[in-house]
Formats: sequence, C-alpha cells, structure tokens
Amino acid sequence: MLGELHLRILAYNNLTIDECWRSADNYDSYWRMYINNCDGASLILPDEKMALKKDGVYFIPAWVRFSCHNTRPIQHFCIHFDILNLSDIVIREIFNRPFHVKNSPIRFKTVTENFPNGCKFNPAELCLIKSILYAEFHRLLAGEPKENIHRIARSIDIENRFTFILQHIETHLADDLSVPLLARLSHMSSGHFAHSFKDHIGQSPARYILERRIASAATRLIFSHDSIDRIAESVGFTNRFHFSRNFKMIMGVTPAGYRKNARV
Repeated sequence: MLGELHLRILAYNNLTIDECWRSADNYDSYWRMYINNCDGASLILPDEKMALKKDGVYFIPAWVRFSCHNTRPIQHFCIHFDILNLSDIVIREIFNRPFHVKNSPIRFKTVTENFPNGCKFNPAELCLIKSILYAEFHRLLAGEPKENIHRIARSIDIENRFTFILQHIETHLADDLSVPLLARLSHMSSGHFAHSFKDHIGQSPARYILERRIASAATRLIFSHDSIDRIAESVGFTNRFHFSRNFKMIMGVTPAGYRKNARV
C-alpha cells in the first residue's frame, strides 16, 4: 500500500535555530518531518506539550495546529512535503496530531553528514532525501492500527478511481472548474457527478476545489517569492479581497500574515 502513496518533497534543510526561535499557531497544508541533534525543542499543542528528543524522528501532519519553541541552540533537519493521493479528510481524521516514529534507526548525524555543505537540491541528494522520507513514513504507518491502514487504503483506492478528474482539478486551479464542466469531462450529468463526487470523496466538488485552491496558494506563499496577487490569480481568484476572505476562512489568517509568520 505504501508504494501507492506519492510523497512530494517541497523543501528540506539543515539549519541551526537558536534559543530565541519561536513559532506560534502554525496551521499548514503540508507535512513536516523533523530530526534534531539534541533535546530542548518542544511542540505546543492545544492539549499537551510534546518534547522533541535528540535523534527522534517526528512527523507533523498537514492541518495540525501547533506552536513550538526551544530553550537552547539546536541543529535542526527538516523535510516539508505533501501527499498527493490521500484526501485531506482522511489526513485530518487519522493524522490529527504529531507522531514520534518509534525504533527508527536513523540519527541526526548519519542524516546530516550527507550534506556537509548544506542542502544543494541536486538530483542525487533528492533521491537520498526521498529514501529517508519513505522509509520513515513506512515506520509511521507500521505503528498505526489496522483499521486506520484499511481506511487509508480505501481512500487511495477511491482517489485512484477519480484520478483523471482530481488531476484535472489540481492542474487547472486557475481555470473554470464548475460542476457542469467537470461532469462533461466525467461523462456524467451534473447531478450524478456532484452526488458521486461527494459520496466518494467526502466533500462537495465546490468545497474540495476551494480547499485545494487555498492549500496550493498556502504552499506557494511559503515556497515561492511570487506576489500575493499573482498567487491568487494562479489558483483561480481574480479578486484579491475574495481570495483573502476565503484564505482566512480556511487557514485562520490572511495570506500576508501567513507568509510573514511562516517558519520551519
């Protein structure tokens, strides 16, 4: 089942964060994987404080709200990524908290010694990063209850059945994505398409498309230098006010505030 999951790396880095580093109320559309070289960092969740231990491998799923801080300078390795064929509904329901990967054999030193001069983003390096990410994500899934694994497998199967239409949505976020158009592409009536989409995906087409547009915009706000107006237009919003209102409704902050507060 893991082989059917597609993990897309957005960024990765090996950096030092000092004791003044703080990050409050993070809420993002992408995942994080963290490894630190020493104790001293913590995630602050709504109902608990989670210490990030030396050499521990931690995953922070998309759509998990958290704050973090550290009490000493820390060498910090991070990978930012998303999962292309697992619905956000399943992510929110199953992966609704950070995870510590138990019994991982990797250590901060063995990972970062492969990048003595910093991260260069070359093909060989990216292959190594992917191998680390997939191996650790496999260990994360291995610790999940069977019912969760079955739910993930069902979600992937459903996504695969709708592969064409979901790929069309993802690659045409700036274009017309009305139900009549998507229904024609699916060779269905508008009513049948809307009902079938919601029944299988778990959201109406309009809500799914809105969330994908906002998620794509959020990723670009952090990982590109494009202007907010250009990003809004690239995901189908011609009116910046309309974009900002919808962005804040889903992300809890304006696009400008989200970009300003973005941290690793």
